[in-house]
Amino acid sequence: MSSPVVGSSREVLGAISELFRAFPDDRVTLTRRELLDLAVLAVKVASQAQGVSARVVGEADARDAAVRSTGTPSATYLAVRTGLTGKQASGMIHQARRLAATPVAQVAVVDGSISFTHGTTVSKAVEQLPGTFTREQTSQAEVLLVEVASRGTPDEVTRAVPRIIEQLDPVNAEDLESRRLSRERDTAWQNRSLSWFTRSGSVVFTGSLPVVEGNAFTTLITAYAQQAKRAAKDTTDLAVLATTTVQRHADALIRLVEDVQHHTAAPGLAGDRPTVMVTLDFDKLKTGAARAGVLPDGNPLSAGDLRRVCCDATVIPIVLGADSEVFDVGRSTRCVPVGIRHALTLRDEHCVFPTCDTPASHCDAHHVIPWWQGGPTSLDNLVLLCPHHHGVVEPDRHSLRDQWSVTVPPGGHPVVTPPRRLVEAGAVGSDRGATTMPGDPSPPP
Repeated sequence: MSSPVVGSSREVLGAISELFRAFPDDRVTLTRRELLDLAVLAVKVASQAQGVSARVVGEADARDAAVRSTGTPSATYLAVRTGLTGKQASGMIHQARRLAATPVAQVAVVDGSISFTHGTTVSKAVEQLPGTFTREQTSQAEVLLVEVASRGTPDEVTRAVPRIIEQLDPVNAEDLESRRLSRERDTAWQNRSLSWFTRSGSVVFTGSLPVVEGNAFTTLITAYAQQAKRAAKDTTDLAVLATTTVQRHADALIRLVEDVQHHTAAPGLAGDRPTVMVTLDFDKLKTGAARAGVLPDGNPLSAGDLRRVCCDATVIPIVLGADSEVFDVGRSTRCVPVGIRHALTLRDEHCVFPTCDTPASHCDAHHVIPWWQGGPTSLDNLVLLCPHHHGVVEPDRHSLRDQWSVTVPPGGHPVVTPPRRLVEAGAVGSDRGATTMPGDPSPPP
């Protein structure tokens, strides 16, 4: 391997630009595996380039270089010189400022330890830390968040914030988390919005809803979209089957408006009317602790939201620790009853395939031991899989192909295992849990 380019910042960036322009067209000779490895490397290099770009843009902005040297604001100057819109240039500067505020994350992005998306997520997570944190606590939290980013998804970084707050300030953690959730709810309510404008024959919408109300809306839209998808499969309507997810969502909103106009009830979702499930930790609920209620996507509820949810007939509270029904109907039916579906959503939360975060409402209930092989319709024989990954793990009736598989340990969470050929090739570990990223050398602790 040749030595790294040495020189000034301008010389290094110029050399990199020249290397990109001279990028060889030799990929026809590569094996499929070599081409995949090259694709992964290209994505990582692009991420590092974003990190360098953000660093330089941030430094230029911090020194007010555009205004002082050209009399033009930074965003305007960048837009004119790069062909971006003013909004895009402003967004780039905002990201650069955010990343600059978290130097550990910025260095990790530039050296390739984490992606640019992970880095900006760490920066957003640091902004959620309590204002009472000392500079040392904030720095420690940033280091811990970068560690999470290095072995998990951006969503896992966001979800790690309460745990890290508790780790750094265990005495005040509950109070700090409760205050954070209340502030977040107040801000979300203050920022609620819905606006629209007409463009080229379309009405374009933009808006924001607090998480509870937003979940109620998306659950309803999903119910309509899933109904349309099931109907298309039943009738083999190729035109409808070719519809994209976002188009189905748009169709769902149109149907919702039409049904309201005609006083028609919404369709069911996963065997039940469209409802929002909230998991309630009984012990925390009794003590009024923070994070006593959690939505299916992992978002915790503020105390005020939790009180309203417990009185809301459109929300199903699932209390941990309370007696529950037997989640097993054996071989009596292939269809998954409502009770089992709710328990499945509670356990898996989303598609169990590594790195996939498709929400439960968009997932199929997959029989680990196929129903046609005698597998029961019971919680310990079911997992949530999105339609794409369902096809990846579904056993073939007529062959013993080497493929991804899934198991459910007694009383545990689903474990996804990769094909033997990938393990032998060193592409993934031999035992990949549902929360583990393919390609990591070992599962996260």
